[in-house]
Order: sequence, then structure tokens, then C-alpha cells
Amino acid sequence: MLSFFLLFKRIKTILHLIFKQEDQKALLLSTFFILMIGTLFYHTIEKLDYLDALYLAVMTLTTVGYGDLAPQTTLGKLFTIGYVFVGIGLISASIATFSSTIDKLKHNDQRK
Repeated sequence: MLSFFLLFKRIKTILHLIFKQEDQKALLLSTFFILMIGTLFYHTIEKLDYLDALYLAVMTLTTVGYGDLAPQTTLGKLFTIGYVFVGIGLISASIATFSSTIDKLKHNDQRK
């Protein structure tokens, strides 16, 4: 149980470091924004509830794509094509940002 709380403390530290840097903050906010666009689109056009719409947006942008949900309308399929091209770059950059921050944090811990 203690390790669980330590994990959350570490995550809090990472988020604090990320939000101190303007470029990383902009990247994460852009990622959040693109996920919200996808969620609202899939909710409105594909008639999914909000949780399923968010799930589809995340699965699409992370390229996991389990296949349990997929766009059914022509407009939904066309949107998804563009959404993937824009969103994958943002998600990849966000993952790289988190990874870089974790590496910096590990490096600082090793110096102590």
C-alpha cells in the first residue's frame, strides 16, 4: 500500500516538473484539447455516450484500436482519418515528454 502512495507522489512530482516548462505545458494542454475534440465529435456524430466517445478517441490516438468500437458513419470515418494524423503526433510528443521528465527525475535521484 505504501508503494501505491509513493507512486502517486512521484506522479505529482512529474506533473509539477512538466507544468513548470511552458512548451511541455502547451503540449499537454494541446493533447487534452484534441482528446476533447474527438470525444465531442464521436458523442455528437457517432451517438456514443461520453465515456465510449473518450475511449474511442484515446484508443484511436494511441493506435491501440481494440476494434470493439469504430466509426460507423462516413463523416465519422473521414474525421478519424484526419484525427489520427493530427493526434498521433501530439500523443507521441506527450509520451516523449513524460519519458524525458522521468529520465531527468531518475538522473537527479541518482545524484543524491
